[in-house]
Amino acid sequence: MCGDGVTNMAAGEACDDAGESAGCDADCSLPMCGDGVTNMTAGEACDDAGESPTCNMDCSAAMCGDGVLNVMAGEVCDEAGETATCDVDCSAPACGDGVLNVSAGEACDDGGESMLCDADCTESECGDGTQNPTAGESCDDGNTISGDGCSALCVSEACGNSVVDEGESCDDGGASETCDEDCTEAVCGDGVRNDLAGEDCDDAGESEACDDDCTEATCGDGLVNATAGEECDDGNTVSGDGCSSACVPDGVDGGTVDGGSADGGGLADAGPADASVTGRPSGSGCSCSVGAPRASLAPLGLPLGLFLLWVARRRRRAAR
Repeated sequence: MCGDGVTNMAAGEACDDAGESAGCDADCSLPMCGDGVTNMTAGEACDDAGESPTCNMDCSAAMCGDGVLNVMAGEVCDEAGETATCDVDCSAPACGDGVLNVSAGEACDDGGESMLCDADCTESECGDGTQNPTAGESCDDGNTISGDGCSALCVSEACGNSVVDEGESCDDGGASETCDEDCTEAVCGDGVRNDLAGEDCDDAGESEACDDDCTEATCGDGLVNATAGEECDDGNTVSGDGCSSACVPDGVDGGTVDGGSADGGGLADAGPADASVTGRPSGSGCSCSVGAPRASLAPLGLPLGLFLLWVARRRRRAAR
């Protein structure tokens, strides 16, 4: 009987030490790693008759870092610690795997880009030549010098970034009451229309469509715009007050003439006629004026008025 301490080879016993020993397994066979019989006295931690997820080929318990590669346990490598070719978790080293491997040249490895670690597993630092948006970098040209397109803070030097970069007068991240969208100060006449600054237009000066105060050119706005054809602008579009509704002096193109209004095509009032015309002495209390119905003699208004004045002057001279 196996275990009785008597080796019976006829019964198939290779040994019988009345139990497990360094030289005999409990089943009375000679101890051998891989025979499927764990013999702890012989130094075996396990024996699964080969490699298993829990047992190495040398009958030691499977453990990453034990220096024994156990593929069934998920190990890619096992060099008893970190090396340039093996991570401490027995995986192959790769930047971005989330396992720091200093031996492989990694300064950090957060499994990807982070505030403190670049995607190439170097520490994040403005000016290192690696752009790290997570760390707030919009550029990184390998230096910390402003004025070359990328600032000392690794922010793109572009109008609209809300940072006043070299060459900019202002930068509010877009147009504002004081700053144009091209990052120049908002000034009427600069050629940049700024609605927020109250500009209706900006043609860099007076134009047919824009007054020099950056409002739309309109007859009657009180601003004389010669480029738009205005010769006067009294702030209204009423004729007969010196400046016609077309913003030219009255008497020009349908405006008024001396002595009265001819606007609308009526006959001009020639003003009070003297005694030689009216037949009444001056100061008699009668102030007569010569005129004609506006509707019927409209085309004759100006010529008739001038003619009557000429007649009056001739009579004065004859009376002398």
